[in-house]
Amino acid sequence: MDTLDSYQTPSQDWYNDTWLSSLHSDCSSVEGAEGAEGSQSRMQSPSPATPALCQRERSLSVAAMRTNSRLRTHAVLSFLSVAHWNGEAIDDSSRPSYIYYSIEWKLSLNGRVTAKDTEPDVVLSPSDFWEVSLRKKLEELLKKKQASKSLQPDETNVVVSVTDRHERDLVKRFDERNVDWTVVEKQLRTWSHLLRLGKRLRVNISFRYLAVTQAAEHSPWPGHTRGIRSATQAMLAQRELQLNAEQDSLGQPSI
Repeated sequence: MDTLDSYQTPSQDWYNDTWLSSLHSDCSSVEGAEGAEGSQSRMQSPSPATPALCQRERSLSVAAMRTNSRLRTHAVLSFLSVAHWNGEAIDDSSRPSYIYYSIEWKLSLNGRVTAKDTEPDVVLSPSDFWEVSLRKKLEELLKKKQASKSLQPDETNVVVSVTDRHERDLVKRFDERNVDWTVVEKQLRTWSHLLRLGKRLRVNISFRYLAVTQAAEHSPWPGHTRGIRSATQAMLAQRELQLNAEQDSLGQPSI
């Protein structure tokens, strides 16, 4: 009598989808056959299907479905290429096939937020979106603010976050506008599988500029502009401390 122990498990190369499909078909015949005709059918069948192997086949099928579901859930997504982008946001939240996230960015002059905006459902990589869209928006905004002032980039702060309380935000600071977008993109890829679990990704960008009046910029005294810049930075640092203290007292979460 054939048993599961007496049957030698096929090698990994042979034990593929074709063999499983054949075994599944033969198992259906074995389970549907009755009496002597069923026994004769099993004896003539070239397949090694037996009740024990059929039970194993069912277990393997269930395990395979669970494994495939788990792999799909944890699979890393990618960004949409610029060549396939039509310039509009894509709502890919129901069954995400690309990394999608929102960008909330703001412009600060001498520590005061003068403008802010949101870019929803971005599917391009941050570096690509900066080149084809965000850079232009920022420069157009700066032109409006430069009526009687000279604006100098001070630093750019970037925070990458996900709506999952088990994950900590990625906080980075860059001099002027020299953002290393690869760091941001790497973090988004790391969290991309969470999109399939209904989580949301967000990138907050704060462009900080120092406004210097044209009179101060053309001052005949050496070091005068530098002194204004240093004083302004000190004021910004003090304001930053005050804002952080207010947020801590209110207990506002980062997301």
